[in-house]
Amino acid sequence: MRITSTLLCISESCLKKVDYGIVSLGKDGSICSHAGEVYQVSTPTVELVNDTGVGDCFVGTFLASLSLCKPLTECLSLASACAADHVQYNDSTTFNIKDARKLQKEVTVKKLS
Repeated sequence: MRITSTLLCISESCLKKVDYGIVSLGKDGSICSHAGEVYQVSTPTVELVNDTGVGDCFVGTFLASLSLCKPLTECLSLASACAADHVQYNDSTTFNIKDARKLQKEVTVKKLS
């Protein structure tokens, strides 16, 4: 139910002026819409310590990967992994890219349409 309502929220009519629409589902991952296609992104299971700044971590990683011309699925999986790694720290800025790369192997990006 939650995914269905999220998909409606980021439908084509909402994305006429933006290239990418990403909606966080918290521990349940995220949904991304781009070029008429919709992707469901999982998140690795980790122990939540502090979620302050997790969205910034996700967006920053996604945009950095995108600027390096990485495939969309890689941008999404690394962003999800970095966000998951980030929530394991007490502060709002720390994550470990080496640990995130390990977590990235647990992330699935599934094309829904």
